[in-house]
Amino acid sequence: MRERLATIAVQNLCTPAPFAMSDRALLPGGVIECAWDGARFDRRTGAALQAPAFDLLTRYDVRVAHGGVWVRKP
Repeated sequence: MRERLATIAVQNLCTPAPFAMSDRALLPGGVIECAWDGARFDRRTGAALQAPAFDLLTRYDVRVAHGGVWVRKP
């Protein structure tokens, strides 16, 4: 099985407050919005796009290989 880059993951906690980003909305253009406080982030870079967010989300490289999903710490 060939190894391939699957995607990028971001941390699951919104930066302004500890709300789960997994409860988020995925908007056009690769933007994710926190369902709790409306903070918006670029899902590719983790950059904060809309207040109340100012700090970026931590990004993780994700690979699918050997029948598993591997997430690399930053």
